[in-house]
Amino acid sequence: VDKRLRLLQVDGTEIKRWWFSDILADDKIEPVVADETEVQQSSVQLKVLHIELNIAMIEKYILKVTMEMSTSGTSAKNFELRVPSCQSVSREKALILLEARTSVEVNEVSAQHLTNLDISELPSSLRSGSVNAISAYKSLSPKQSSLIINIIKHQEAEVLITAIDSAYFNIVISTEGKCLYSLCLFVRNTQRQYLRATLPNGSQIWTTVVATVPTKPAIDNQGRIMIPLKKSSAQSSNDAFAVEIVFYLEAQKLKKNGKFTLDLGFLDVPINLLYTTLYLPTHLKYTKFEGDLEKVKYISRPAPVNSPINSEGIPLQTKSRVDTKAKKATVNMYRNMNHTQLGVVPVRVDIPKIGIPFYFEKLLVQSKPQKIIVHYHEPVLDKVLIYLPNFKLRTYVISTIAIAILSFVYKWIF
Repeated sequence: VDKRLRLLQVDGTEIKRWWFSDILADDKIEPVVADETEVQQSSVQLKVLHIELNIAMIEKYILKVTMEMSTSGTSAKNFELRVPSCQSVSREKALILLEARTSVEVNEVSAQHLTNLDISELPSSLRSGSVNAISAYKSLSPKQSSLIINIIKHQEAEVLITAIDSAYFNIVISTEGKCLYSLCLFVRNTQRQYLRATLPNGSQIWTTVVATVPTKPAIDNQGRIMIPLKKSSAQSSNDAFAVEIVFYLEAQKLKKNGKFTLDLGFLDVPINLLYTTLYLPTHLKYTKFEGDLEKVKYISRPAPVNSPINSEGIPLQTKSRVDTKAKKATVNMYRNMNHTQLGVVPVRVDIPKIGIPFYFEKLLVQSKPQKIIVHYHEPVLDKVLIYLPNFKLRTYVISTIAIAILSFVYKWIF
């Protein structure tokens, strides 16, 4: 084998020991022309790997040797690879697969005593572990075979290692200006350790749950909430897990008319789809909604059936009506969860969904603050009816106003 190779592992049956012995190459590789002006003479030195077995092997024997070689830098020009060969054998054949595991570009300069093969011609056992195969070769005389290549290392581009497929926001606002936020994220993660959330000023974090396990968050030097994430393995990197955040904010009391700005905060990870349900007090009229999110009639994509934001394990109804008088039940966000984690006292949080629901959506939310501006006023008719406690009197006043309006319309038309 090439003297520059470093042995990592030897796999086989009945292996007793192995060792190296240094030798000089008896046969020099013929000069290989790299280009029209440059000629390179092989100066590769060899060493012998000895492997001793406990017993003699007569039939077929499989030996797997794993070795590695370091280059002088990230890139290499006219880099020569000497094909390993066996001693004291009557017939020998070598199959070679060249593969790039990182962001490198490999170009063949010359091949000595090697025949090019299509990658599909290699045995499946050799192709099965290949990720980015470049070329394949075959040699019937490995002792004289070598491959000269150019290796160009390119700068790696940054890729997204954490993604949020969808986010569901439930926000309940009372007349006193108290806001209760419930955010459920469906996250895919491979490397990131923490998810950082910038909450509205004055927010009080109540509960954080990662993959059904209550987790204690931290705060960085910029005041952002740090939530430890679960890391997906290579086999389950496509499996999203739920991250839940519940926090409380006390804002200004709602007046009889005006507008208020609802700050949703933002995360340091992009969100593919953001769905928001806003529950507002029933005694006010809401005339206009502005901001970064689009108002819709209903949520176009309900949360998954097993989502923690659903009650009783059933999916959210896309066009459900909210009966504010009968709305006494609340949603238990931690139903069927494990509350036995050491060092963390689990908190049972009930999110009351009381009020008039309004739905908002947004596609591809970047790491920027998101806001909703709500215009509201107190109904004029309600102001009049509040001074008419008698039901018959209220009915008479409403009928009189309706008749006057119809009369005015009739005279205006005819």
